[in-house]
Amino acid sequence: MSSYVNALIGMDVWIKPPDGLAIPAGMGCCIKKESYGTKQAGRCWWEQLSTKMQALGFKKSMFNTSVYFSLDNDTITWMHVDNGIVVAQDKAALKILKEGLKRDFMIKWKLGVNNMVGIEIRQQEEGFTLTQQKLIDNIVVANRDGKRLNDTPFPSKCNVSTTPADETIVEQKLFLLVIGGLSYIANGTRPDISFSVNM
Repeated sequence: MSSYVNALIGMDVWIKPPDGLAIPAGMGCCIKKESYGTKQAGRCWWEQLSTKMQALGFKKSMFNTSVYFSLDNDTITWMHVDNGIVVAQDKAALKILKEGLKRDFMIKWKLGVNNMVGIEIRQQEEGFTLTQQKLIDNIVVANRDGKRLNDTPFPSKCNVSTTPADETIVEQKLFLLVIGGLSYIANGTRPDISFSVNM
């Protein structure tokens, strides 16, 4: 689904006509559906999706508002903006949900999932494996520059300096980017690096 451009606004939003559009002077354009870049786009989309899911018999989880479930046909749906994963006991339940969503949204429906929000998903006999190998490789390759690699977690007698070293603004920004990426990885698939990342 293309979420933001599918969302109905629910209020009058007027914009200045784009260049090249032949509209009389003093006139504007009224937007009927959301557009990228407007402040309320995400909220409008989420309200529309929630309304649709409830109309299809799904209830929103009280623990995570991006999870919807239907006790009638044992179906659970997790949505992240306009990407989602659906698990169900049988194919008939999947078909009902798919057809219901197609009535209001342009959707792409694939059986099986390989990647979701940057997490690679592999199904194996004993379950699923979640990795973020591409992101890890990107962080390592982009920031190697002859720097030496260290094992984690830190040794127990590691002294961390509290005095700022001579750093440039570029080095500080790079450091923050790497820590941000590592924090995302720690929260997603590698809790074992959380202590070192958050030190």
